[in-house]
Amino acid sequence: MKKIDFYQPIMTLKNEPVLGAGGKTMYMTEVIANMLTVARAKKSATGQLILAMKIYNSKGPMDVEDEDLDIIKEVVKEAGSSALIQGQIEIFLKGKSSEDKK
Repeated sequence: MKKIDFYQPIMTLKNEPVLGAGGKTMYMTEVIANMLTVARAKKSATGQLILAMKIYNSKGPMDVEDEDLDIIKEVVKEAGSSALIQGQIEIFLKGKSSEDKK
């Protein structure tokens, strides 16, 4: 299990927050949760939906099971989002995996 803070802004190439609907900053919580809700279920659909809701509503560090982290990584990899968004999330999640090895 890992403690991960998904409440991180998605940044532009100018290192400014990406603005989404209504001019609000776009956070990884929203993007990852949305990816999980539209992806084909990697575990039970209910379990994936509950994981998405937990991530979406998190505003700080949360406990994430290793199995759930693997599912998140797989869904993000398959999402087909823009490189700006998907790449940042993949780099962020890769860093979370390597933290255990320190």
